Amino acid sequence: PIDPATCFSFIQAGSSWATAEPWLFDPSGAGAPVTIGHMDASLQAWDTEVGASVFGTGLSAETRAPDGSNEAYFARIVGRGGGGTIAMTLIWWEIDGGPFVEWDMVFNTRFSWATDGASNAMDFLNIATHETGHAAGMGHTDAITACSAQTMFPTGSNGETQK
Repeated sequence: PIDPATCFSFIQAGSSWATAEPWLFDPSGAGAPVTIGHMDASLQAWDTEVGASVFGTGLSAETRAPDGSNEAYFARIVGRGGGGTIAMTLIWWEIDGGPFVEWDMVFNTRFSWATDGASNAMDFLNIATHETGHAAGMGHTDAITACSAQTMFPTGSNGETQK
């Protein structure tokens, strides 16, 4: 068996959220029936795992970052390596080791999305749970095969739901 400690890391040692933060979700552009309930499920998965309320309640809203609000939305990710990036989460904090102040998630519209594990699309809950890990302060696993089924492994594929 693998040592679970080898399958996660922290983005910024010592940083965390001061309170359960509210968030906004804009599912437009998903090209699939993604709802605020799907986003909430990914956030609640982490709350359940750690036994505490890390994430607050969410609202559906059209929004863009950075603006002081925690947000998740669909958009085309461009730039160096952007075409192959499934999704990304940006986190801001005031100072190294200080509290986080905002997170924003972007799900790349270059990919097809589904909510049922369809073999020709990225599974939203699978990818959103990974990205939510980043919003909670988690980094990627070391890219070792033993961790390839773990939530914070740095790659994903169409139809994958185990993470």
